[in-house]
Amino acid sequence: MSRWIERYRSGQRRQVWTEMTSLGADVRADADGLQDARVITRETMVRARHNVERVIEELHARGFEFEADPLVPPSSGTAAQLDALEAEIGLLPLALRAWFEEVGQVNLNGRHPAWSFEYPDPLVVEAPIDYIRSEYEQWSEARGTQSDRGALFEMPVAPDYLHKANVSGGCPTGSPSPTRAPTACFSGSPTRRPS
Repeated sequence: MSRWIERYRSGQRRQVWTEMTSLGADVRADADGLQDARVITRETMVRARHNVERVIEELHARGFEFEADPLVPPSSGTAAQLDALEAEIGLLPLALRAWFEEVGQVNLNGRHPAWSFEYPDPLVVEAPIDYIRSEYEQWSEARGTQSDRGALFEMPVAPDYLHKANVSGGCPTGSPSPTRAPTACFSGSPTRRPS
């Protein structure tokens, strides 16, 4: 594990991520491995932020009209807010936490006058920490009642493809929490589109 960072930085990104994710929750068992995994997830999300910025620039240059600010960077207090959130709901996947700390919130919803897609399903990751906390409180209060949503809290991070198109749809895309895994396993509405 101690050579993950060197290998990741030398270009073996896919191999390193495969090794990290194959460990699952055990990636947090070794302090050095956990530190390496945190560094790697952070560097990965710095690259993701750069790519999101490039996509936004390209869409804007082609005449795409965003319906909201497409990128809301994290605030200076995001890490402390995430620490407090994890103290309440449990550990977030390392990659998702790094996304919130390095990328922030992304909303590529919008339109282009020459494009016609009924359900375009753009990238949206909007999970303000206060919203996640509110959803967790509602989930906790519903435990053992008719409104019980199950034994595992699904942390909502994005609307489903129908809500993105302003159509009443299914459940949001979410990630089970708590988890000790390095990556998020997302659940939500099926990917099959209506005909």
